[in-house]
Amino acid sequence: MESTKEDWYAALDDCLISAVLCSKYAAKIMLKKKTGVILNTASVRGISYAGREGLIAYSAAKAALISFTKTLAKKLAPFVNVNAIAPGFVYKEMYDSFPNKLRDKLINATLLKRFNTVDEIAEGFLYLATAKGVTGEVLCIDGGFLLKQE
Repeated sequence: MESTKEDWYAALDDCLISAVLCSKYAAKIMLKKKTGVILNTASVRGISYAGREGLIAYSAAKAALISFTKTLAKKLAPFVNVNAIAPGFVYKEMYDSFPNKLRDKLINATLLKRFNTVDEIAEGFLYLATAKGVTGEVLCIDGGFLLKQE
């Protein structure tokens, strides 16, 4: 393991602690109103079998966020729904500068053979923001990446 202590703290702060603190203060208001939705941004790398060797701290922090999401859903029910989105590879302009071989490797890691778009991720958030009967769930929007990992 080449990750430093600072790498671990940074991953936990960025991926978990920030969501915990936001949820803490939002939940107070939502519970008073007896309604609300908390949505977290996880990652397919936080799913138990999809972690990546070069992203150990990140994968572990996202796995912790998924556990936090499910546990918080139990704690805040029945008034507040808590869910997460776990995106896979989402197109970014930086991918255009990647060597073709690397870009193709990422694309071919999905069943749909393409990157997801930001709009597709936003549609998932919109669904979870309005789905009154869904709580404690992780919606994977990954183009079939996880199905190829099983």
